[in-house]
Amino acid sequence: MTVGDIDNNRLRHILLCRVILGKTEQIYAGSEQFQPSSEEFDIGVDNLEEPKKYIVWSCYMNLNILPLFVVSFKAPSMTGLPRSQGLALIPKSPYLSFPKLMSS
Repeated sequence: MTVGDIDNNRLRHILLCRVILGKTEQIYAGSEQFQPSSEEFDIGVDNLEEPKKYIVWSCYMNLNILPLFVVSFKAPSMTGLPRSQGLALIPKSPYLSFPKLMSS
């Protein structure tokens, strides 16, 4: 299921996890690597200096990923709306910072 999928109750869900990164190795775009190159590395990244993508190897998945929360929400359907109208939607609920949301 992806964030875009809607369940039978018309809800969408996001799974929030804590991830332990450990020692990283660079994995280049287009690589077919599916495991760490040595026991020295715990995780792969697209760029060692400023990573944007992280790869948790399946052999470490149960050690490095801790599921914490499932956030369920209803989102308005934007199907059929012109792009400018879809971007103009303003939330009606009060703003909460992410840490405050998680502590709630």
